[in-house]
Amino acid sequence: MSSREQENRYRNLFSNHPDQVYTLDFDGFITSANQATCELLSCDESGIIGHHFTEFMLEEDKPAVFHYFNRAKAGETVRYRTRALSTDGSIQHIEIINLPLTIEDKVIEVYGIAKDISQELIHAEELHLLSRSMEASANGVIIADAKKTDQPLIYVNPAFLAMTGYAKHEVIGRNCRFLQGPETDAGVVDMIRAGLRERKQVSVTILNYRKDGTIFWNDLQISPVRDDTGQVTHFIGITQDITQRIDIEQRLDYQSTHDPLTGLPNRFQFEERLVHDTDLAQQHGRAVVVLYIDLDEFKPINDSLGHEVGDQVLQLVAERIQRVIEVGDTVARFNGDEFLVLLPSLIQIDDAQIVAERILTQISQPYVVGAETLYITASIGVAANERGVDKHIDPQPHMVIRQADMAMYQAKKAGRNTIHWYSSEITEQMSERVILRRELEKAMQKGHLALHYQPIVDARTSRLIGVEALVRWNHPKRGLISPAVFIPLAEQTGQIISIGDWVLREACANISEIQRAAGHELTIAVNISPLQFARSRFIERIESVLETFHLPPKSLELEVTEGVFLEDEALAFEVLESIRNLGVRVSIDDFGTGYSSLSYLRRLPVNKIKIDRSFIREITQNTRDKAILGGIIELAHHLDLQVVAEGVETAEQAQILQQFRCDHLQGFYFARPMPFSELLNYIAAARARDAATSRAKKQENLGHSETSG
Repeated sequence: MSSREQENRYRNLFSNHPDQVYTLDFDGFITSANQATCELLSCDESGIIGHHFTEFMLEEDKPAVFHYFNRAKAGETVRYRTRALSTDGSIQHIEIINLPLTIEDKVIEVYGIAKDISQELIHAEELHLLSRSMEASANGVIIADAKKTDQPLIYVNPAFLAMTGYAKHEVIGRNCRFLQGPETDAGVVDMIRAGLRERKQVSVTILNYRKDGTIFWNDLQISPVRDDTGQVTHFIGITQDITQRIDIEQRLDYQSTHDPLTGLPNRFQFEERLVHDTDLAQQHGRAVVVLYIDLDEFKPINDSLGHEVGDQVLQLVAERIQRVIEVGDTVARFNGDEFLVLLPSLIQIDDAQIVAERILTQISQPYVVGAETLYITASIGVAANERGVDKHIDPQPHMVIRQADMAMYQAKKAGRNTIHWYSSEITEQMSERVILRRELEKAMQKGHLALHYQPIVDARTSRLIGVEALVRWNHPKRGLISPAVFIPLAEQTGQIISIGDWVLREACANISEIQRAAGHELTIAVNISPLQFARSRFIERIESVLETFHLPPKSLELEVTEGVFLEDEALAFEVLESIRNLGVRVSIDDFGTGYSSLSYLRRLPVNKIKIDRSFIREITQNTRDKAILGGIIELAHHLDLQVVAEGVETAEQAQILQQFRCDHLQGFYFARPMPFSELLNYIAAARARDAATSRAKKQENLGHSETSG
């Protein structure tokens, strides 16, 4: 090959080299540069040739580059990195190799080869940042080799090691299955394997095991990593320990379905099981039985001994009920002191009676709580969800609870500590109560309630001394509804408060006119419900009514039953004292049928007692009732209390009461309860009779005087 050909070859290699190639003279001036160099420095060859290399460098880089340049001049080949400053002001990172060019062992020029490594450095920085991020990540990061059969781990970060308790050398080269254990969900494992096999992303929550054997919940995301050809080369997994979150979720889920006090399923969990067990029972032709258990007189335990003692009793009750039931049955705390039992697999429905009786026996055993020994009983309602047994029994699962509840209510009415089975007649009774309650509300709104008044007379003279206001319900279709029907209902529903307030106001509105008609002062007695009595602003209500109608307090008499002392004895005494301080009279109604404690009677701030009609009914035949009646009257008088006998229906009864020096009498023998207009006529007639009697006596006295004269 000729020297010219060889020179051309080298020149082409110089000009077409992809990297920047240039030569420097001994002083550092550029003597040649290829096209790549021109492109790097953003200028043509004329802007480079003859220029010193330092013109294309940053000031702070020059000392280091001079050092390498001098080493090359000394005959050494050097490699280093620096930065190139283009004519347009841009800066590129470059890697330079300087070679000495020698002739006859003498360096005459320095040959330079530069390579733009800006992108390479950026990629390296990104990789470094990524590596640091993975190392510092709070989540575990693992990388598995997808090209190998068992996908062994080739990288794990510190968070993964901390999460699992393993050292790095214990996991590198192993498949991740070493984290699995006996409680790991096989279905979740199959999902992971399918994702790896199909080379697609997988996201699962899996139960894993640490090195020490403890479990942790792992939120795992696996993603495939592909090369430039689309082939999956690796799998990267991001793991997060979510054990605490799962624990919280499980606790919340447990709390949403269980009673926190007893640990029993709650109402919602019971209803879900009821629906499920009912479906199964119907498929197999079996019945589902529900027991509705309500503790008798549990409230006084809370009130007298405190809720802490009450809670311990409820926990003991729950334990005792669970002793009776079989595997597959369900006990739930329904509400307060109410429990439900679900019996889903009885061979015979009658077996529920045996279970219920065992529960009653367990509950009635004494409870030792601290220093207290307590005794309680329960009322149990039983209902069966069985098709074909009773066509009136609703097969819907939730209806069985309602039916058992209605049966329990009947058990309460039957005297408590007993068991009552549901029947269709109970539904009819309860439906009647619902209808009656709704119509009673409508009656209050539309003014269908009215007051009737029953006179009260002086036992010696039969003179009218007062009246009792009695509420009556005149139903537009049913006519007069007995107070014995709707008053107990109103007491249970709370409607008695509105009714009682209306009666008090209506009676006070009529007092003045009644007194004018009578021509003398008399009192109106108004019955007060225990619910009214316990209201916080009851005294204010009385004061307001007296002020509204400008009434002297002694014109009003409030009749309260002995039941007001059962809920809160101290409050009852306090309220009675406040009423007496107002000047309003107070009488104990139905005396002898309720509390009837003589020790309390001597301390009660009341004016009179009203002996219940049950003591009056038999006094003409029953000597024991007669003796009791005489004793009550005598005792009351010793306590400076007046006595009213209600329910007097015969002259013989009235005579006996007069002999016992009873103060006042009330009953059908004198007058029945009557509307206000009839009461005014009754009073007018009584005044006329009194006037006629008075004139006759005067005339008789006058006749005797003339005869004597």
